Amino acid sequence: MIQKVYHTTQRKASSRYRIIAGILLSIIFLGISCDQDSTSEDRSLVYSISPAPKVLLKRSGYFNLDKDVRISADFSDEKQTNLVSYVINSLKNEIGHTLKVSDLYRTDSGLKTIKFELASDIDQASQSYELLVQANAIQISSSSYVGLMYGYQSLLQLIRLNKDEQKVLIPGVRIQDQPKYLNRAIMIIGTKASFNSSQQIGPLLEIMETLKLNHLILHNENSISNPGMDSLVMLANSKQIMLSRTRPDAQEPNELMIEPLTDSTISLPFINTSGHFKMYKN
Repeated sequence: MIQKVYHTTQRKASSRYRIIAGILLSIIFLGISCDQDSTSEDRSLVYSISPAPKVLLKRSGYFNLDKDVRISADFSDEKQTNLVSYVINSLKNEIGHTLKVSDLYRTDSGLKTIKFELASDIDQASQSYELLVQANAIQISSSSYVGLMYGYQSLLQLIRLNKDEQKVLIPGVRIQDQPKYLNRAIMIIGTKASFNSSQQIGPLLEIMETLKLNHLILHNENSISNPGMDSLVMLANSKQIMLSRTRPDAQEPNELMIEPLTDSTISLPFINTSGHFKMYKN
């Protein structure tokens, strides 16, 4: 499917993606000091989530993420199984050990678990989720796989903000969230070589994943087509990020053609992104 994009502003963009990633990363930690109550007994527990969720209710206590915790999901579902594999590898990088798994419907109630639960009425167009952190269990629920991933990204932020060398104490909290805009895109401008591999674009995708941005548009004056693009497409797919590129075959001045490179459940109606460009379906 080809989409048209009309520029209403002309701006130069740097091809140094680490700068872009650094700016986005700073957003994650923005306001941490403002979020904490100086009179609270749990001064060491940080609740900041970026982007700020629609509902965040602090609860008493915390969840101790130790080696006894198990990850619970419906392993008869291939997509949930893939999600858990991703979570296990991701958490290993954060806490230094591999957590065990247990089936969602056979888990001993006495175990501490991180539970992923997909609603029976699946709605892949939905990106909403709920995250509940209690003393003995963490539950992430959604009606879509994307929502489960976003719930985990919020949990991952809490883990990173509340871990030290000895332990990870995740504050008790209930979060309910849904993106305000279905399409949350970034366009980067560079040469064909700039988009050659996931090593160059990968760091930006990591930050987009954390901030729940779901559409990356690659733009240069020539068609982007090279072997390195395959690995980039695979990486974007694994992070639930839609990847698109511009095409040089526009028929009108200041017109760009957008071609999706990845499969996506994102529906793109008419969008006006703060005057930068407009996008609509053919």
